Amino acid sequence: MVKRALGVRAFLCLLTVTLCVVFGLQGGILHASIVPTGTLYGFYAITSNDPICAAVGEQQLFVDVYNGEGIVKFEFLNDGPTQLTICDIYFDDGLLLGAPYIIDSDDNYDGGPYGHPGVDFSHGASPPDLPGGGAYGFVADDTFSSDADPQSSVWGVDPGEYLILVFDLEDSSPGVPGTLEDILDELDTEVLRIGIHVQNFEGSECSESFINTPEPATICLMGLGGLALLRKRRA
Repeated sequence: MVKRALGVRAFLCLLTVTLCVVFGLQGGILHASIVPTGTLYGFYAITSNDPICAAVGEQQLFVDVYNGEGIVKFEFLNDGPTQLTICDIYFDDGLLLGAPYIIDSDDNYDGGPYGHPGVDFSHGASPPDLPGGGAYGFVADDTFSSDADPQSSVWGVDPGEYLILVFDLEDSSPGVPGTLEDILDELDTEVLRIGIHVQNFEGSECSESFINTPEPATICLMGLGGLALLRKRRA
């Protein structure tokens, strides 16, 4: 009855809150320094070249998903404080249409403000596939990929920095434009997945790969009161 009343996403969010409470609010999804604009997702490690690096990445890497006029924005956040750098970003499937617009130190979108002055990305990624992603069936679409300009340790997303990618959307069905809600549903059901390759870890020469968690972290950040907002938005 609860699942039917709240809808799938609200049910998952309620479950996430419960797990956060039961397991001591662990998992890196309650960082008070993040005030999400939209729906916030965390990441889980798919490699473990150094278990400490993998765990740190899960604690402080997020993507905030929100919309504008007919577009969807993905804002990648490195919440710190430990040094690590997002160097490559990959997308697997979904309703995304064409290469993203990049908002960084020297690129903006539709005449709007520029991004973080310490971040500079370009289209395409090297390596072209998410390292370790094959074991998880992750097939990166090179059209959607982006990576930090050389040197990636300088221009990647370091603690306290961010990168915004802006996408137009395909039609969700003939003649029906895709929406933010479609993208959130695809992320929740893993039809659309986001991968990131992270390097420059403090005290280590390892690199790790991560895929977004299929349940949003936003509700844990907002507390149980966020469920009311979610129900209101979906009403």
